Amino acid sequence: MNGEFRRYLEALGEQWEDHLKRHLDEDELIGYVRGELEAGDVERLQSHLVRCEACAAALADVADFFEPLREGEEPIRERVLRREWKSFWQRVRAEERATVRADVPVWFRPRALFALAASLLVIVGFLGLWTWHLRREIQQLARQAQSERTRRAELERENRRLQERSDVTKREYESRLSELESQLAQLREPQWNIPVYDVLSRELLLRSGSASVVNHIAVSPTARSFSLVLNAEDQPKYPTYAIEIVDREGHVRWRAAGLHRDRHGNFTLTLSRAFLSPGRYRLILSGQRGGRFQKIAEYVVSLSYL
Repeated sequence: MNGEFRRYLEALGEQWEDHLKRHLDEDELIGYVRGELEAGDVERLQSHLVRCEACAAALADVADFFEPLREGEEPIRERVLRREWKSFWQRVRAEERATVRADVPVWFRPRALFALAASLLVIVGFLGLWTWHLRREIQQLARQAQSERTRRAELERENRRLQERSDVTKREYESRLSELESQLAQLREPQWNIPVYDVLSRELLLRSGSASVVNHIAVSPTARSFSLVLNAEDQPKYPTYAIEIVDREGHVRWRAAGLHRDRHGNFTLTLSRAFLSPGRYRLILSGQRGGRFQKIAEYVVSLSYL
């Protein structure tokens, strides 16, 4: 009978073997029913049977299978026994799957896990997009800050340059102002024996056959100013006159209009040493009538200071 039961179990296939791996195997059940186990194994099986309903049901079936035929009972055919035994283990596996599903939390089920994964993916994508946007803003702010620092440095350099230029201009202005104040103070002081120089026009010198048309004037060291008398007795008469002082480069150094002759018919011009530097100048005399000017004489002067 034991050999027939083993052949029957082997005919059930891999499903029965997988199930026995998780529960008591057939040898343990058969040995327990026949009383062939040792005391320690009996206690272990009994402890397992108390906790496992599936093994307890299997033990009952094994006990029924090995129970001797009662009087009047007919032996069960092997085909019927095989069908009943297969149906029994299908019920056991169904109960196990139901128990496993009941023990699994809702959030561990496939749909819940898929929804959770999708939510996490959306959150990760949003965080990535937000991080990228934040990084761009930080980079833009960094570029703006760098541009502001560069602009500030340029403004500071320009400010220092202007300040230095202003300081130089201020020193030059103060020096020039001091010089002018000194000259003004000297001019306010009484002057005596101011040198007076007669100056002849180019036209008069040419008519007189002079070898040079230049009037050479050497001012003494003690003279702060000097006077030039422009001889104009032979010049045409106009209501008023104008005069220009032009340097060697052609720049007009001084101009005046509305002038009149003195009682001798000449023009007297007083100059200071500070007004004209040494060099050659042309004094151009023009007559004014009706708003129009007409050149009437030119005086060439070579000025030097002793």
